[in-house]
Amino acid sequence: MKLLCKELQLEPSQFKAVHVAGTNGKGSVTAMVSSILQQAGFNVGTYTSPHLLDATERILVNGEKIPQKQFLELSRQVKDAGSKLPQESKTSFFEQLTAIAFLCFKQQKVDFVVAETGLGGRLDSTNLLSPLVAAVTNISIEHSELLGNTVREIALEKAGIIKPGCLVATTAQGEALGVIERKCAEQNATLARVQESELQIECTTQKTCFTLEGKKYCTRLLGRHQALNAALAVKVIELLAQKGVSVDSQSIEKGLMEVQWRGRLEIASNSPLVVLDGAHNPAAARALTSAVNELWPQRKVHLVCGVLKDKDAQGILAEFSKMRVGQFIACQPKTERAVPAKELAAKASAIFGAEKVDLQESINAAVQTTLFECKENEMMLVTGSLYTVAEAISSFEKNKKR
Repeated sequence: MKLLCKELQLEPSQFKAVHVAGTNGKGSVTAMVSSILQQAGFNVGTYTSPHLLDATERILVNGEKIPQKQFLELSRQVKDAGSKLPQESKTSFFEQLTAIAFLCFKQQKVDFVVAETGLGGRLDSTNLLSPLVAAVTNISIEHSELLGNTVREIALEKAGIIKPGCLVATTAQGEALGVIERKCAEQNATLARVQESELQIECTTQKTCFTLEGKKYCTRLLGRHQALNAALAVKVIELLAQKGVSVDSQSIEKGLMEVQWRGRLEIASNSPLVVLDGAHNPAAARALTSAVNELWPQRKVHLVCGVLKDKDAQGILAEFSKMRVGQFIACQPKTERAVPAKELAAKASAIFGAEKVDLQESINAAVQTTLFECKENEMMLVTGSLYTVAEAISSFEKNKKR
């Protein structure tokens, strides 16, 4: 990545940046911080992953996707630069996308870059940034084949975004917090913690509100976990003030309320009620289950689910079994990485009971069949992976046009 940036005459460390790592919630925190800075009048470049429908979603300037023409033009530049590198330094798809994002932000002369890591942190291609503030969300077991088998090992990778003298905000707890504290001490970085116990949280199906340090904030992103993500975003903005970045309270309030982040407890329809959430690991499944039980306690759930092979399907389904599932529809997103629908159905039968489990090979078929079957006092929940959610969104949009 360093060689590629050198070839492109890019110096990512020169960007004024906020860098976000963690297991779950880092995309939401990135979107929230970006929204707040935009409301304050700054020109903001945002880099997130993965995308739902189109790779250009990953690269935003002031909330707008990079235009297709610019994306293709920058892709060619990155490809040409990559071809000049030694054979052993071939760039990955994610490295190329990151370079495209950095080139775009340089061209657009952004005031700030707000970026989330793709995987881990220490060796992530975004880690050429030297952030004013680094934010680390909760940390749990994920990508063990690459990041390690324990929370401590994974936290060490995530904490790799902490640079000498930067300011750090985190919602991490337990062993992960200990790792972050030690990393901050090593790097002479100042750490600020955000804990759920400090927040007074109110959740409805329209918004999530919380009180932090005596001040009330609200966001349209739903679920108790989003209050913690929003509080972390507010803490990031407070830390930026220590670096001379002034943001008024009105911009913080409006930024949180206006933020959009698709596929995260997204209500796609109210009649019947359809909710989309890309929960793809047990911790995310736990947060989703808790939110559904709190927001729609009386609804029976038609659970449309597709999971990837490198995820803990058993752990995810065990968390989903704690909600009022009336029907589980196993399906398979269109990727080689997906768990076959039959295999997922077998796992689900052992947890939910075979009488509750149906099988639909395609997500489109699962969504359309379930829409027809879903009664007024029930809900459809599409989850298990952002790949599954993306196909469901496409299915809804196609049918709207008919």
